[in-house]
Amino acid sequence: MPTETGILLHGGRPALGFASIGAGLHHRTFQCLLNVTGFGMSVEEAINTADFFYPATDASGQMTVQVPLGRFDRDVLNGTGYAWQEIGLDDAGLAGEGFWIGISRNPETGLIHAASHNRSNAASFAF
Repeated sequence: MPTETGILLHGGRPALGFASIGAGLHHRTFQCLLNVTGFGMSVEEAINTADFFYPATDASGQMTVQVPLGRFDRDVLNGTGYAWQEIGLDDAGLAGEGFWIGISRNPETGLIHAASHNRSNAASFAF
């Protein structure tokens, strides 16, 4: 299975190491990196924020946005103008879910924080 790995630098020093796997690895990586870099979230906050899966496509090529059950306000989903479908966590793996883990280092304090995928038995450690 393909994976993505990367390191983000801050002032020329490593600030975030990450990896992703699964059918939705590109989606999940983009979402988590945007949460960390654009919204200033910790790796744990980025992972635990509502996400979306790989879109479903029917025979005509019509795409349907797939999201975890109960994580988005339905008015927001309706407001996108796209067809959407909520997926229960038991079916998330088949819906193009991506798995992401991150390890960050605070550039001022040097403290390390790790977090891993929130819908399985994954664990992360930093020392």
